[in-house]
Amino acid sequence: MGDVSRRRYGQATAGPLCLFCTKRDFSLDLLDIFSEHSWLTKSTPQDTLYYKTVYGLFVYWGFGVVQCNIRYTFTIRNMWYSNPEQFKETMGHDRDGRWFPRVTKILDVKSKPALDMFFKEMGSYESAEEVKNKSAEEGTLIHEVVQKVAIGEKVEIPETIKASVHSFQEFAEERKIHFHPEYIESAVISERNRFTGTVDALATIGGKFGVLDIKTSTGFFREYNLQTAAYVLALQEEEMKQKLNLPKDIETRWILRINQQKACTICRATLREKGGRKKIRSGRKPENICADTEHEWGDMAGDIELKEFPYFFYDIKAFLAAKALWEWEHSYWLRQVGYLGK
Repeated sequence: MGDVSRRRYGQATAGPLCLFCTKRDFSLDLLDIFSEHSWLTKSTPQDTLYYKTVYGLFVYWGFGVVQCNIRYTFTIRNMWYSNPEQFKETMGHDRDGRWFPRVTKILDVKSKPALDMFFKEMGSYESAEEVKNKSAEEGTLIHEVVQKVAIGEKVEIPETIKASVHSFQEFAEERKIHFHPEYIESAVISERNRFTGTVDALATIGGKFGVLDIKTSTGFFREYNLQTAAYVLALQEEEMKQKLNLPKDIETRWILRINQQKACTICRATLREKGGRKKIRSGRKPENICADTEHEWGDMAGDIELKEFPYFFYDIKAFLAAKALWEWEHSYWLRQVGYLGK
């Protein structure tokens, strides 16, 4: 195969470690990976999922999924796209006639241990993707409803999310959270660092004005800090302040976590249903938890938590470092679209 044997076709990411060799170095060339593992094709080709087998090796255009025949699924993410337009559509937005990569895509370059664990628990890429996509749809619904409720708009609240939305209303009133209607889902651009993103809200809490990002998770993850730091960085630029007509400088940022779950009336374990998946959690010792068939679940209740992250200097540095790595990984297509010099 000549020098093709050393060409990097893709990068293995987002998959749990192989039980056989416990390999976590996902930066290996594909052919190195195949030389050390026995891999089997596992997925049906889709619009952006197709592969070809050549002499037992896999050559990828787009996205491909393979499975180690030991047990678990890994995703092979290719850095190549069909054309520049596909890359631009996938990775960013056109703002004022110019293209910028978006914050959330840039942060895909960062490892996400919680996501790795989720894939491991699900056991296969297909089932994990199904749950993840459905969870994303449910999360988007909560975002849309909560944002409208927060600024006093009338909105029909679906029965499936009433517990979390009603708890949010009570929480926001108690904490005196003021959402600025004109800054809900605001597009922000960093001219200096050349990226874009969409801010869930700008809010005032306790006299402070800042970025508020809504998450529908069970906890706070470090990439949230990088995401909100990027928004703060963009909003610190004079061009952005003037464009949005900000009433004052951004002073801080918050993560508002909105979740809902049931609690066992016997052992206090919690049951969360999201994306068609049921997950039982408990911080107690196993001997103090009911057997799965013995729980007595109470009514669905909201689980709301607000955290302020007022210090963002190091998070901004970390985001810019992640952006530099992302640009390195996608340098070919970034040159093709004119974002990087050829």
